[in-house]
Amino acid sequence: MRPDLDEISPDDDWAKKVNDSRRGAEFIARELIGPYIDENYKTLMSATENCDLIISHVLTFVTPIVAEKDPFPG
Repeated sequence: MRPDLDEISPDDDWAKKVNDSRRGAEFIARELIGPYIDENYKTLMSATENCDLIISHVLTFVTPIVAEKDPFPG
């Protein structure tokens, strides 16, 4: 799932932005998750094909959509 750590420039000082108590969550949603929603959806749809179970993380926003779109057998 994207972004990979090597895609995030160290010059951006992303760790400091993520840990900001006022704007950290906004930065995560807008900069680290939002731009990759479509690509992560496609990746997860492909990765879960013929799968019985998905275990996800709270920040993988597309997981519930994928699970509903392609219901598991039985």
